[in-house]
Amino acid sequence: MTTFVEKIHQEGEIKGRLEGEQIGEQRGKIEALHQSILDAIEVKFQKVPRKLKGQIARIQDEKKLSQILRTVIQVEHLEQVNLSQF
Repeated sequence: MTTFVEKIHQEGEIKGRLEGEQIGEQRGKIEALHQSILDAIEVKFQKVPRKLKGQIARIQDEKKLSQILRTVIQVEHLEQVNLSQF
């Protein structure tokens, strides 16, 4: 028979695992967006400036990264990608 303390401990473990999975999933999405942006820049403009790469890596907001990806796809010149607006 499970004691009250053991039950609380088990519930805590389950909650911790679920939170960990959510955090890992979010990090995976962020990393995928980073890579998609860098790939789009490289394909479209043949190079990814080191400074821009670092700036993109520091952005951890999924919505901002999605907007940046859309911008990269839409612009004609790399200079039109202004990360300060995100």
